[in-house]
Amino acid sequence: MDIATHSVYLIYPLVLMLFCWGMKPAAKGQFYADHFSLDQTKSLQGLAALLILLHHASQKTCASWIPPLVVRHGLDAFLEVGYILVGFFFFCSGYGLYKSVTSKDSYLAVKNFFGKRIWPVVAAFYVTMLIYLAARISRGQHIKSYQLTGYLTGGMLCNTNAWYCITIVIFYLLFWCAFSLVRNKKSVLPVLLVWLGTVVYLIVGTRIDHNDWWFCGEWWYNSVLLFPMGMTWARHEKQITARLQKGYWIRLVCYAAALFFVMQLSFLVLGRFGYYGDTWNQPLLPKMCSRLISALTQNALAFVFCLLLYLFTMKVRVGNLFTRWMGSVTLEFYLIHGLFIELFGFNFLDVARPLKYIRNVGLYVVVVFACAAVSTLVLQAVLHPVKTFKKK
Repeated sequence: MDIATHSVYLIYPLVLMLFCWGMKPAAKGQFYADHFSLDQTKSLQGLAALLILLHHASQKTCASWIPPLVVRHGLDAFLEVGYILVGFFFFCSGYGLYKSVTSKDSYLAVKNFFGKRIWPVVAAFYVTMLIYLAARISRGQHIKSYQLTGYLTGGMLCNTNAWYCITIVIFYLLFWCAFSLVRNKKSVLPVLLVWLGTVVYLIVGTRIDHNDWWFCGEWWYNSVLLFPMGMTWARHEKQITARLQKGYWIRLVCYAAALFFVMQLSFLVLGRFGYYGDTWNQPLLPKMCSRLISALTQNALAFVFCLLLYLFTMKVRVGNLFTRWMGSVTLEFYLIHGLFIELFGFNFLDVARPLKYIRNVGLYVVVVFACAAVSTLVLQAVLHPVKTFKKK
């Protein structure tokens, strides 16, 4: 048995240990009142960011579309979890925005909202774009003038993972517009407007095939319904939580079974309909219907996952030093880790040779994470110098 080759499987118990580290179950018969607090959600998002790294690493090592000669198994379990984890981020964003707008005065003030919500995303987007552009040039990619213009303006993605920045800014703007138009922030109308805008976004996404511009794949929309769902959940949280506490353990088992059932259903739906494959040559309307059915199923799976996590945190407090730190730097970590996925993979963004091809998957993950963590610290110092260097 080749121990070095199989070392990648140590990742699975390690992830479980990170999840369990710091867990504090509630007393018997009790529930945590602040179970979905900012600290809790940030810790969960921190772990989700690590899992997204493993998801992207799996796409570079064992995905069905990469050349068979470079396939290295070990991370296969992470291949299909990307949109579910991103859905959790959307859910938390919608949830947190609704809680903030209904509890904080002047939350929607232009300087406040745009300065704290949108500018950090835009700044991180462009800084990491320049880093990726430098990497592309240094690896020998010949960049045409239209590509350079696209990269510098954001019309084309120099960093393919940066699609999330564009999408979340769109939803931030949608949220801001909806709640700015309605005086009563606790009314149902602004939430309905966000739902409407999200559905329009989803439908637009189903119209577009793979390309170099925006909406270039199903990952742009196959979990976006979780954003207004998070807002709706926050609006009715007291009633929902009270209901979930009744027959808690039965519900926990049932929702866990539902997660498995909806997962199997999504596989069947994708096999029958899908986003691409046989749908390429269909007329526009049937193509859109196939993609819409597939997207609705995957959004449903992401929602059941969020529901199960919400239910779990009612009884168990999670979080530790590692997940809290990761939760505080999720945007920077997310935007930079893909660079090292590519630099140490079998090729660089399918356009150039890698810096160093690391064939051992376990070592590959360790090197990618270490480089991403260090780079995240540097990005934090660049993007948030006051916060990073302020005296304690």
